Amino acid sequence: MDQTDCHIGRVRIVLVSHLAGGPVAVLSAVHARLLPPRICKRLAVSGPVSFTPDTTLHLENTVIPAVDRITDALQRPARSFNLSVVNLGVTAVRDLGMQIEGFSLDAAVALAMLSASLRLPIRQDTVVTGHIASPNGDIRPVRSLAEKLKAAESAVEISRFLYPSLDEDSSLARIFHELTLIRA
Repeated sequence: MDQTDCHIGRVRIVLVSHLAGGPVAVLSAVHARLLPPRICKRLAVSGPVSFTPDTTLHLENTVIPAVDRITDALQRPARSFNLSVVNLGVTAVRDLGMQIEGFSLDAAVALAMLSASLRLPIRQDTVVTGHIASPNGDIRPVRSLAEKLKAAESAVEISRFLYPSLDEDSSLARIFHELTLIRA
């Protein structure tokens, strides 16, 4: 394996735990390392941080195809990836890992995969969140956005916070309007 096959995409993220009586957000990072082309499985996960089976399935069936659409358009080959997430200090000192569920890492995982595939680093002063809602790459908002933003703002090394439009399809406004009418 030559040096170019070892490229790792790294994207800063905010993880939110709902276990401590309310949401608690902390900075971390997701890494995507290119696997050799002969590897058949498209996604592997390593390290003490894992993904729930539903989240892994979503990454395989939605996020990777969205990444493939971009690399195909750039005439780059589809690749396989090893994902890892930096374990939080609080879990590491207790010799624990974490299990991640949900969609809020989708955009960061996609960018890390693209960074590795295209050998283009992502600025490390930037935090990314967002749900890849289809294999076409449609992106949607995620929960706990306020907590994530607050964690990013409090970190001196972070100067950018990238997130999708909060109501691009007007579904939030429509649903809340309907709920208001139902409650009235």
